[in-house]
Amino acid sequence: MRSTAYRRVLFGGTNFMSPSFDPSTGLFCVSARETCMTFTVQVPPEGYKAGDRTMGGTLRAADRGYGALRAIDPVTGERKWELRHPTPSWAGVLSTSGGVVFSGDNEGDAFAADSRTGKELRSLSLNIELGTLHMTPEEAERGKPDQTNSREARQGARSPGKAQA
Repeated sequence: MRSTAYRRVLFGGTNFMSPSFDPSTGLFCVSARETCMTFTVQVPPEGYKAGDRTMGGTLRAADRGYGALRAIDPVTGERKWELRHPTPSWAGVLSTSGGVVFSGDNEGDAFAADSRTGKELRSLSLNIELGTLHMTPEEAERGKPDQTNSREARQGARSPGKAQA
């Protein structure tokens, strides 16, 4: 059997984790997964017919890899900064107009970083792997909060006198 080690494979690169564009810096921020896997070619199973689903082999982690919050110039593809984590993460990214980027890691830390430099500003241990899509309510008009997601709007939509689940 032939084996080959590959970088940025099945669970590497970036995937469905939400990226974020920061218009104040012009940078595209992603949660990156640097992993290496060994692919070993296998003979198709007995009874295989062309078109049947098969991967043609097996995958095995070749190293532990690492994760990173990366800021990339979307025009040039140049990596502007990177904030590394010990292991690959599935956390999404959220950029704010205040120059702060939020993300997380598999060690259970949520963190905030400076969107211009990548310097970690704060971190909070949540003791759980973060595999979330970060989001924030969008403003309906500049300077006016979207009232459909406000606490007051949600409370006003409740029927008075009825218990809420």
